Amino acid sequence: MINANNIVPEFSQANLQAILNAYPLGELQYRTFMPLEYNTTLQYSTLEGTEGAKIMADIVAIGSKAPRKGRDFVESIKGEIPKIEIARDMNEKDLYTVQQLRNAVALNPNNQSIKNRLIGKIYEDLTFVVDGVNARLEWMAKQLVSNGKFKTTVANNSGGVANLTIDFKVKTQNAQKNWFTAADADPIKELEALQEEARGKGYRYTTVTLERDVLNKVLDNKSARQFVFGVPVNNSTVLPNITVEQLNAQLQGKGLPTFRLWESYMGYETKAGAVESVNGWESGNILLSASPILGATQYTTTQEFTINFADVMSKSVKDDFILVKTFGHQDPILISTKATAFAMPVLNNTRKNLILKTKF
Repeated sequence: MINANNIVPEFSQANLQAILNAYPLGELQYRTFMPLEYNTTLQYSTLEGTEGAKIMADIVAIGSKAPRKGRDFVESIKGEIPKIEIARDMNEKDLYTVQQLRNAVALNPNNQSIKNRLIGKIYEDLTFVVDGVNARLEWMAKQLVSNGKFKTTVANNSGGVANLTIDFKVKTQNAQKNWFTAADADPIKELEALQEEARGKGYRYTTVTLERDVLNKVLDNKSARQFVFGVPVNNSTVLPNITVEQLNAQLQGKGLPTFRLWESYMGYETKAGAVESVNGWESGNILLSASPILGATQYTTTQEFTINFADVMSKSVKDDFILVKTFGHQDPILISTKATAFAMPVLNNTRKNLILKTKF
């Protein structure tokens, strides 16, 4: 390996750092629902989701040993979590494009648009690999929230580990009626019943997290519109459209969980090189949760994050947990950019959450 600026003289560590520092997360939302949280290690045995309810201490006799309470860990799995990693190379064809842009800048020194094109071409792989790590974490988080688990397969993880299953054992059940097909489905009545059941167990649901398709069905539901407008309906009643804001205002007033949309899309590249759009959500499922914060994206770092090889590569750490490295090769001549993260979304309150299948 050689330093990237041996191949592209304009490349610099300072620019790499500045671009990464300024680069936004974009439409991805996993950190809103599951904020970043440092963990000392990421062995499966250390992944722990916190509980919302407080566990009471025991009343014991003087001189006796305090009873020990358990912790809620992920399903028992041995080993360490595989790292998330993505890389892309700038090959001879790309470097020829850089040379053309460099020549254009020399001929048009006052043209800022050409300069921006050159900068964008030199550093485009930095943002590509950061997006790749964040997109994978978004997929993992949405799978966990909508299904309670995820499993890697050749279809969804063609370049990495297959048959890895993470299961948080969230209770899952069908809705009383199919919200997509049953004319007499009553989502609000079901929420009232589920909230009453939760209260009987000592907690309450505060939030319903769902995808666009289910939210649209709720907003179109005649019983939901009756709930918002407070008027009786029959088969011939026509009520105005409602918004999620109107619905949530009524739900909050009645002590029911409010609806929150999680809408994002990621691109997935197959082994054949085709790019497909995925959203990561288990279609038709919703999560009733005791807290609007659904968990944490737990991460750790390794010695690789702190060791410097200034003579052969440039590197930076984005958002405290994504390691980005850029380095050159002489034969064949190319520049490689790689992003690495040791991270895992973890659900909280798994015993006080419920996944409801509204389409079955």
